[in-house]
Amino acid sequence: MALNGRGGFMNVLGKAIKVFSAVFMRLLGKAVRGFPTSGPTLKPYFEAVTVADGVYAEFYVPAGGNKPYIYWSSLNFQFGGRGGYTGIQHGYSPRTRTHTYGNICSFWSSASDELNEGVAVVHGIRCLLVDGFGGEGTGLHTSYPDMNWRQDTWYASFIRRWEDPRKGLTYVAMFIYDSKAAKWTHYLTVSLPGTGASTVLDTRSLHGFLENFYPLGENGKPEGYSGIYRDYFALSAGSTAWVKPESYTVSAGGPASYWMAEAVQDNTAIQVTAGGVFDNESGSLTFQLRQGDRPSTVSRPAITKIGFIEWVEGSNVITFIWTIDEYSAPQLKIEGYLSDREGNKLGPVVSVCNPALRRGFLKLYEVPEKWSYVTINFQITSIFNEASEVFQKEYRVGTIGN
Repeated sequence: MALNGRGGFMNVLGKAIKVFSAVFMRLLGKAVRGFPTSGPTLKPYFEAVTVADGVYAEFYVPAGGNKPYIYWSSLNFQFGGRGGYTGIQHGYSPRTRTHTYGNICSFWSSASDELNEGVAVVHGIRCLLVDGFGGEGTGLHTSYPDMNWRQDTWYASFIRRWEDPRKGLTYVAMFIYDSKAAKWTHYLTVSLPGTGASTVLDTRSLHGFLENFYPLGENGKPEGYSGIYRDYFALSAGSTAWVKPESYTVSAGGPASYWMAEAVQDNTAIQVTAGGVFDNESGSLTFQLRQGDRPSTVSRPAITKIGFIEWVEGSNVITFIWTIDEYSAPQLKIEGYLSDREGNKLGPVVSVCNPALRRGFLKLYEVPEKWSYVTINFQITSIFNEASEVFQKEYRVGTIGN
């Protein structure tokens, strides 16, 4: 077939170049499939540095992005010079062909720690695994492989800080909220040496990230793993006020085409995906999300019962246990005292911070008479600094089985 002059030749040549370019780009795309050298990392940016009692984030693993050997870090944080992180993992054992869906929480050692023993676990959920870790510094590592988190489910992480100046210690507790179960779980509390500025928590270091920890090199690494993140907050120290970010930025090490981030769910969340090749040319993407003024998971704490009240004849101490509504906010602080029927205090106010505590005691100024009446006045404050109603329970001294 003859070409109709120079114009016809150029048209055919142009089409050939387009076909060749398309094939070349497809081949090139296959050639450059890969993984970020770090991250992707999602960083919330706050208008001003906020000193916080706690930091909060929500996260979600979509079914299509749930791959083995992936860690979804929800919160990376800093206490003075000591860093830490928490999130969930999808583990896999080729030997036993078993998958695990657990959570982890770790704290790096500080340069001032001696023998890397500055962090200590003071409470852990049953079957919590505690060890040191290496490869990225030294410190304390905890994992709970029996969490059995589910894909396509929203979770929230909350890291809560408080201190005891008398002991010279700062305490940090980790909680996770399950939206399907509609309740919080307290996984651990650790103690850190120091108080005040040496263990301060603020918003400067806060971030989350995705990590592919496949152990056998580049070949065989899972591709297309992803997570959805939203609603980062800081709980302002000593208040019930929440501070939210002005914006979020997602970035990663290595070629930008190895990952992607996009606003989803009506611009309320960010989906981050990595492993493979993506239509992304930017090393950093910034988002401004629609976000409420406080987390939707926050509720007022509630005491449901005080019972098993005991008194040993001749003593001025009354012991008891209490239960709280498991669907309300977790306890942080307890406060109580004993009074008579007219409301006059019969003993000092006792105040203790301990999320795991469910048994306590209150003292009287004097040893009570047997068969007299005292009233227990008891209140809890949640990890979000909100107080419950005062729970009152009358007790006839010397009786058993309350």
